[in-house]
Amino acid sequence: MPEYKGIDVSQWQGNINWAEVKSSGIQFAMIRATYGRGTDVSTDPRLLDNAAGCDTVGLPYGLYHYSYAKTVDEAVEEAKAFLKVIKDLQPQMPVALDLEDSSQAGLPKETLTNIARSFLKMVEAEKYYGILYANYSWLTTRLDMSRLNGIDVWLAQWASKPTYQGNFGMWQYGVIGKNGTKGVDYTIYGQVAGIQGNCDADLAYQDYPQIIRAAGLNHLGSSTEEPESAPEPEPIPEPEPEDGDKWSKIQCILRGLWKYLKLCLSNQWATIKLRFMNFWSSVTRFFENLWASVYHFIQGLFR
Repeated sequence: MPEYKGIDVSQWQGNINWAEVKSSGIQFAMIRATYGRGTDVSTDPRLLDNAAGCDTVGLPYGLYHYSYAKTVDEAVEEAKAFLKVIKDLQPQMPVALDLEDSSQAGLPKETLTNIARSFLKMVEAEKYYGILYANYSWLTTRLDMSRLNGIDVWLAQWASKPTYQGNFGMWQYGVIGKNGTKGVDYTIYGQVAGIQGNCDADLAYQDYPQIIRAAGLNHLGSSTEEPESAPEPEPIPEPEPEDGDKWSKIQCILRGLWKYLKLCLSNQWATIKLRFMNFWSSVTRFFENLWASVYHFIQGLFR
């Protein structure tokens, strides 16, 4: 059975040097895209930087949503938000639902199973390769896996070898790091090149990029070759004016250029909008923290 070494990351890994990550032997990454409950879903501040970093060095990546859903309706809203955020990205690895939060642990097995089914069915309906992330305990006691038959599994079990008896295509086997206490903050002493802090470590047992591309999923097409950059849109031709009508020819050229420009802008607008939203969120947090510091400073003056 083939094994591919990977990591999963979020904003908590900070600024990642993806060239060093790939050079160290890492063959794929799973990137957090969103997190939240119901309609209150946030985009990971490092999503675009991490996805672009992987694209730049040619490292296949997948995306995941960290769920807090407690009802099927909330799971549906989370899936809608997640799909909206990732629609302009082209992940070559699976698209995952991360189901592990302690706030969901007390939910009935039927409810938790329905949450997983509803979210991943929506992901699959949008032509993505879906996968369920859950730990050994949840897979064996909290989820009815007979009702999730056919859904791939990303097993989380920090151990020297997996003991889960069901089918799974990916395994998160531990945390590589040096920060904190071993056994609590990390399980494997060390450091992934290009990453300053602790980092989850994974293995994949299938050639997901080939499988996904061959099936025409994740908006990659069915080519078995590496995807190429999308071609620039062709200007829409206009009817040729009659000979001698120079002004009509100029108008024809200008209309064609304008339509070409609009097509180019429409392809980039969604990405630009998402980058602006992330920037504005960072600015807002900065001023909120600044105001809190000033407020506490003024309070201290009058004590």
